[in-house]
Amino acid sequence: EFSKHTVKHYNHSKLFYGVCLSDNRNQTNISTWDLKQSVEARLNESFWSEHRLRTKITDISCSNEKEDHKLDTSDAIVGIACLILILLNVVASFCDLYFGDENNKSPEWYHYFSIRCNWRRLMEPFDETNPRLRPLKCLNGLR
Repeated sequence: EFSKHTVKHYNHSKLFYGVCLSDNRNQTNISTWDLKQSVEARLNESFWSEHRLRTKITDISCSNEKEDHKLDTSDAIVGIACLILILLNVVASFCDLYFGDENNKSPEWYHYFSIRCNWRRLMEPFDETNPRLRPLKCLNGLR
């Protein structure tokens, strides 16, 4: 009764179980219904003997480790964003090494992405005199 309201409560009586089946090339004409009944019978045997439980398969899906996983647009967007950030880090670090500290008073764009500059900023001690940073003092340990 408690688990019937699935929006609010998780139904713990439903088990999600994965089974690896051997590759039987002789039985290529087996329908999904036959496979479902066959797997359900095997699971019923093992679950009944071990736990005194009956099983019922609600969904069956087969996949192969050799299947190609297709990339969708969200995968491409995340990959491109990561590549852009990595390229910015690499280019900015090389610019920082090449130009050095000659323009330390007015930081260029590469100072924001340079690994060397950010490491130096991360490792410097907390500036107590800056009133703008005082409210963030509690986060200093996370640095």
